[in-house]
Amino acid sequence: MVEYLNFQEISTIPFKTVLDHFNVKYDEREGEIVSKHGIVNIKKNLYLNPQNKEEKGSVINFTANLMQTDLRFAASHLKKAFMEEPKPKEIPEYQLHYHNFLADKGISEELAQEFEVGYVKSRGIMSGKIAVEIRDENGEKVAYIGRNIKPDASNKYFFFKGYKNNHLYNLWRAKSPNVILTVSPFDVIHIHQLGFPDVVGLISHNMTEAQENLLGRFTRIFILHPSPQNIVNRLSRFAFVKAPEIDNVQSLTREDIDTLF
Repeated sequence: MVEYLNFQEISTIPFKTVLDHFNVKYDEREGEIVSKHGIVNIKKNLYLNPQNKEEKGSVINFTANLMQTDLRFAASHLKKAFMEEPKPKEIPEYQLHYHNFLADKGISEELAQEFEVGYVKSRGIMSGKIAVEIRDENGEKVAYIGRNIKPDASNKYFFFKGYKNNHLYNLWRAKSPNVILTVSPFDVIHIHQLGFPDVVGLISHNMTEAQENLLGRFTRIFILHPSPQNIVNRLSRFAFVKAPEIDNVQSLTREDIDTLF
């Protein structure tokens, strides 16, 4: 069955929301948003690229150009990201087993149990993956995500259908007004091992509006992210933010963190 797409309705999604979704760095000026991909007229919610006059139009056109895909796929992507509410599903219970993948990342069996990560042996869509338990800000389990460990896997991370990235990994443990913000759950565990318990993960390279709102409780945010500029601009509206250039969080030592921050 062909998916129904209301292109007119999807085109009303604000450009800023889409730019944040793709973690595109931009500057907001009077009535305009400027990025390397072009200029957005905020009132009309349309863009054009002065460097390539073929690139213009709505958020659907922008997404198609950015993702190098067709308009229908782009519209479907935006619909799923911003216009579909996930249906509540029963959260499965997985038996999580220690695995060499975790050992190679320097995660002990005890730490794997504490952070609720492990290899899934049972049948099903999580079989053969490392499962990571996701809890909300109150410590309630809300989901699992999977980490593909096969070398030929096209995507590193696996998300259940309908999963919305509206939580911050490890947020329920963060008690200080200061926090370290990184990406992967494994980066969070690594920083925690270095003696910094107030560390949370986006679980993705972009930051959703819901995650931004959750970070509003912190007064100082230290970011470890390969391309943090847009996230810095958003969080700087309400917190002191510092984001040194860093490519590999896993290689950082405690001394590195002390030096960076």
